[in-house]
Amino acid sequence: MDGLVHELRLYARDLGLRKMPVYTIYFGGGTPTTLAPRQLARILNDIRYWFAVEDDAEISIEAHPGTVSPDSLGTLRQSGFTRLSVGAQSFDQNELRDLGGRAFGAEVRQAVSWARSAGFTNISLDLMYGFPGQSMESWQRTLDEALSLSPTHLSCYAYTLEDGSPFHRDIMQGKGSAPDQEFQLVLEDKAVDRLIAAGFERYEISNYCRAGYECRHNMRYWRVLPYLGLGPS
Repeated sequence: MDGLVHELRLYARDLGLRKMPVYTIYFGGGTPTTLAPRQLARILNDIRYWFAVEDDAEISIEAHPGTVSPDSLGTLRQSGFTRLSVGAQSFDQNELRDLGGRAFGAEVRQAVSWARSAGFTNISLDLMYGFPGQSMESWQRTLDEALSLSPTHLSCYAYTLEDGSPFHRDIMQGKGSAPDQEFQLVLEDKAVDRLIAAGFERYEISNYCRAGYECRHNMRYWRVLPYLGLGPS
């Protein structure tokens, strides 16, 4: 935490970026909401001190549903966060267990409800498709469940096998197979059709939104505009 604040000051003070205009801020994962809300507010306040954050800046934070509460979301909103990205991944409990302890659908629904009560009007859900064991039917149910929560934005990411994941261990032990890339494309097509039919725009490879709710931070780096990355990664 102190290292991040120190890094921020170094860029601003020693590299001549003091009061540089800032149009978007993105607190990404890992899971930033494992930090206390006051810690996140401190980082955001330091950014405001050292840089010229625009009054209408988009300020996003990723959240795991199991790490938020009505109070924490209220504090984040009052601190100036304007956009919440909730990691749902799937709404099938068996799939979530296979993915390794992800949040269950009830937690996602609760987090979205709390976020709205806290004053968040720009809410995104992250979904995942194409992992071993997923079916077309379960993917359709996940899409339908996500849409029922009325998000303004959806991100649909193709599963990538990572060393150390439950699926990777199964494959190494001969208990499973790698993701089927052709089936991933079929699932992607289903997402495109379903979300466009529901009134979403596909504005980027993995991202869909209601009109006017594009993630402005995403758009900046897709347009190769300058950005500053901070943190251990």
